[in-house]
Amino acid sequence: MKAERIAGLGMATFVVLQTLAYAAPAAPSLDQSESAAESLFSATSRPINVNVEESASNFELGIQFKSAVKGYITGLRFYKGDLNKGVHFGNLWDSSGVLLASAQYTNETASGWQEVEFIFPVEIMANTVYTASYHGENHYYSADSAYFTNAVVNGDITAPASINGVRWYGADARHFPTTASNNTNYWVDVVFARRAKIPPTTTTYPTIGAQLPHLLDSYSHKPSWSVAGVNYGVGVADGQLLHNPALISMAGVKVNENLRQVTVIGDNVTLDSFDFTLNGGWGVIIASNNVTISNSNFLVGSNGNAPILGTQSSGNVTVTNCTIDGNNSGNVGGLIEMRGAGALTVDHSWLKNSSDDIIQMHNNGPSALVAKYNLIQNAGMTPGAHGDFTEFLGGPFTATIIYNTTTEPSGGSSQGFMVEPDLGSKPGVILGGEIGNNTMTGYNNVFTGITVADLAGKFTVHDNYFDPSHTSGGLAFGGVRGGPNDRSPMSFYLNNVNMVSGVIIRKVSPPAGAIQR
Repeated sequence: MKAERIAGLGMATFVVLQTLAYAAPAAPSLDQSESAAESLFSATSRPINVNVEESASNFELGIQFKSAVKGYITGLRFYKGDLNKGVHFGNLWDSSGVLLASAQYTNETASGWQEVEFIFPVEIMANTVYTASYHGENHYYSADSAYFTNAVVNGDITAPASINGVRWYGADARHFPTTASNNTNYWVDVVFARRAKIPPTTTTYPTIGAQLPHLLDSYSHKPSWSVAGVNYGVGVADGQLLHNPALISMAGVKVNENLRQVTVIGDNVTLDSFDFTLNGGWGVIIASNNVTISNSNFLVGSNGNAPILGTQSSGNVTVTNCTIDGNNSGNVGGLIEMRGAGALTVDHSWLKNSSDDIIQMHNNGPSALVAKYNLIQNAGMTPGAHGDFTEFLGGPFTATIIYNTTTEPSGGSSQGFMVEPDLGSKPGVILGGEIGNNTMTGYNNVFTGITVADLAGKFTVHDNYFDPSHTSGGLAFGGVRGGPNDRSPMSFYLNNVNMVSGVIIRKVSPPAGAIQR
């Protein structure tokens, strides 16, 4: 489609990039009901100027809006022209420029409306102005000037007239857009609901003491969001009443007290509040679908049981608010292993002291890992081991690894979040994903790794804070110490912050003759 250039939409003055003030990713109070979604523009609304060409390659384009009633922003939308390629992030800001929520658009179509849903809906106040925007790194976007001469109103939501359509251009990544130009509509939208269904969590932060409250004290450059294990505790809550797994008696669950093993063979089973550290350590084997393990303690003891193993018959396993201690035992290769298809979700858990890997995805079927808000501490603790915080073999996989804290104080030989699914000469498949908003310190070989030859879709490493001082590879394999080399048009490293120097690592080009890992 032909690109249009609109008068009055030239490049704005550059603004110095500031450290973004991300809001803590805390959930609002639990609401099990939801109301109909509202947006400013309909599914059939379409810009006149679909592909506007801009000299700046980095842009943040937004809309100011308010609601007549208190409610929730559950997600964001933007209209995409066919020339607007690359990775996009949706951002929600308050009136002072605090970033309330951010999410990467995935599974984008070639053109048309794109929508992203927030993990936790964001509560907004009535009659209060907010800004919704999206960030892109291409020279094209949709824009119609002189659009907001009148307010746009739909249901509870209003985009005010006269001073609307905000933008920011610059050489760096996301930035609060404040410059208005000719009441231009950049075709950004919100998804609003008076009531939103909030994902249930079993974490009550005040009842869990932060495990490493001083981990980041020495850094002048550190995340502004709440950091797992530093600003709040994860794992089993203090004073949680735990039960003896030998006494489990429920449909779809078998107990072998001699081997200290619990086998789940029924679908839709939840094991909540058990002490699997008793009597030499228990293991849970999952051979069914939709299984949740929550608020439970694990220890690899004299029985040598792997804490959690999803067999090839497993699918959709959730591990939440658990403390899993590998006890540096060489009897197990990983604390959580998933061999089945479907999703493995690990959140708000404390995973530590593995002799080898922490989380393993070993399968040959479509599967997904979601690891979020965890404290991951010490891998590769057996001499000669080469432990990864995440290990993938086979696939196809997607990976969402966000808001985790990793640390390796000393003694191990570990790597961080590895998404490298080949096994010897046999390649794996990575459908796409993200490693974002993690905080990474310690004596790792390297913090991230992606086998770009296995990429079948976009993968973004973004907004991570890291200390490369005690690493040999820094943020990623393939680059200079502390910085990555992207060797695929589908891999992106954006806005990652070196906590020691404050330098922001962005996408760089590979050196001539670079060997693809």
